[in-house]
Amino acid sequence: MAKKVLLPEEQALVSHLELKKAKVPLKTCFKLSLKNMWKKKFRYLVMFLICSLSLTFFSVTIELNGEKLRQNVYTMIENGYRYTDIYEHVELSEKELKENEYNKYAYTTLQGNSLKTIKESVTDITIHEYKPVEIKYANLNLEMSNYFYTGYINSIIRFDASNNYDLIAGRLPKPNTKEILITDYLAAAFDYFDIYPSINSIYDYLNQRINLTHNDNYIIVGIIKTNYDQWTHFSTVESVKTEDKENYSYLNDFTFMNSVILNDEYFEIEKISDNPSMLFINSDTDEKNNVANWTFSVKDSTDSSKTIYYGYNEPDEDPTLGSYAISSNNLNILADEGWLTPFGRAPESDDEIVISYKLISHLFGYNWTYTKYRDWHDYRNHQRIWNNIKDKEITITLTGTDEYPYDYEKTYKIVGITNSTQNVSSVNANAVQVSEAEYQNIYYTYNTDEEKILVELPNDSVEAYNLFNRTLEAGYVIDVWAYQQDIDTYIVDPFLDLASKAGLFIFAIFTMGMMWTIISIEIVDSKKEIGILRSIGLSGGKVAFIFIFQTSVIILLSYFVGVFGGYKIIPLLNNGITDEFGKVTLYLYSFTYRTPLYLALLVILMTAISTIIPLFKILSQKIIDVINERDN
Repeated sequence: MAKKVLLPEEQALVSHLELKKAKVPLKTCFKLSLKNMWKKKFRYLVMFLICSLSLTFFSVTIELNGEKLRQNVYTMIENGYRYTDIYEHVELSEKELKENEYNKYAYTTLQGNSLKTIKESVTDITIHEYKPVEIKYANLNLEMSNYFYTGYINSIIRFDASNNYDLIAGRLPKPNTKEILITDYLAAAFDYFDIYPSINSIYDYLNQRINLTHNDNYIIVGIIKTNYDQWTHFSTVESVKTEDKENYSYLNDFTFMNSVILNDEYFEIEKISDNPSMLFINSDTDEKNNVANWTFSVKDSTDSSKTIYYGYNEPDEDPTLGSYAISSNNLNILADEGWLTPFGRAPESDDEIVISYKLISHLFGYNWTYTKYRDWHDYRNHQRIWNNIKDKEITITLTGTDEYPYDYEKTYKIVGITNSTQNVSSVNANAVQVSEAEYQNIYYTYNTDEEKILVELPNDSVEAYNLFNRTLEAGYVIDVWAYQQDIDTYIVDPFLDLASKAGLFIFAIFTMGMMWTIISIEIVDSKKEIGILRSIGLSGGKVAFIFIFQTSVIILLSYFVGVFGGYKIIPLLNNGITDEFGKVTLYLYSFTYRTPLYLALLVILMTAISTIIPLFKILSQKIIDVINERDN
């Protein structure tokens, strides 16, 4: 065929032609991507299945190396723990932290005012300050007691209006009143011992009276639900071994179940002791419960510039001076036999005291003696002595011991005489009586009385784990170590142990290799399409976008399948993992944030490597070479 010769005017026109690339909108790129995926749907389905299986396998491998803290928390929650104690965190040295993984959770007892501090510094936490006590309520039918229904209240709890109490009857106590809450367990226990014979339903307990250690006639205004129903089977057994691991959670549940909840003022009163007396000894005995040594002193009645002492560290100290107990109990005020008028009264303010009649001769030089029954002269003598010493001031000086290195001194006005003794720690001690408030002052001087706080654990293991970490950041440690020894001594399956140590790296390389291979093959197989797309005017970026989009859709779907697969499979690994006696299931493997996070990083890395590198090589070639290479 003869070539056409262009005329001069045609040549001029051609010389002014300007070639422009076709403008293809992004929407068209989406359509081309989806159309291509549908055209090769079986190939992409195979890619999806391989990627999904690889990512699922990888997600399981991620969680094989479990965190000790998480294992302990999950095991406790899954074994029914709902209450446990909380302590103050102790910071250890770097050397100590390296010695043991658990040392970073070291703790000690709580200091005063911890309840308020924890409430202010930890969000979404429910805690209860409690005090172990022993208040007998089944006085008449105590012989009916068993392991479950003991006949004693073993805890008192401070009412906290910021807590949510699961009321099944009644209402919450009003502030500054003797209104209290009881638990559904105590209501059942009162039924068992027939404490309130007229009770027909749980609502009949409302407005009933109950006596505690220091105060009577507390009013029951509400009943709260506990885990009582979960443990009723213990009511038919003679005893339960508390060391059995399956009963661990019961012990903490019982602390809350077998308690009454009091307002602040009355909690402080009732928590002191079931025997509100403290022992002070001046003797050569080996009594180990001595809190301090005592000295009584008064001004000399004949010379006010002199002071008369009786007690510890005096030059003429008698090694058999004996024991004295400071008490808030209502002691017996002396009254001579046959005469109605007592010698004084009980203390009514913090600076008043009832003294033992045995102190009179030592401090005032009077002999309090009896000659015969209902003797008039004895009565007149006692009346004279009482008139001379009443309202006199007496100073008590308490000198601390090595165990209790605290001193206390206060001056009181004598308002009564007693012959009562107090049995404290198996010692029958002479007694003096002070007011309830003053007794508390002395008590807290010699009793640091660390706070004891129960924390309510969430039913969900993940929430409990997060609660532990929030609490730790605030400087406190929740006791989640009930099964620590079982977890640490469990021998992991050798295959899982190997997978947990080397598998993460191996499976990561395997998964990336698999996905890189199949995606790269797809891109290389599509060289001709790439060349054609570029030849019709698509830029390299939009051609790359089409294939990156296709790859991202497959990998993103595989990612969700992998995460879901790990979520379902990982907990199944705990099946059959128990303590050495097969009593308690140990939760060593759990789905955590690491799975979606690590998978996301892997997916981003894979998408970049498996698409961008092959595409870069192809797009860097000439269009005609790409098309011809594929045809060849």
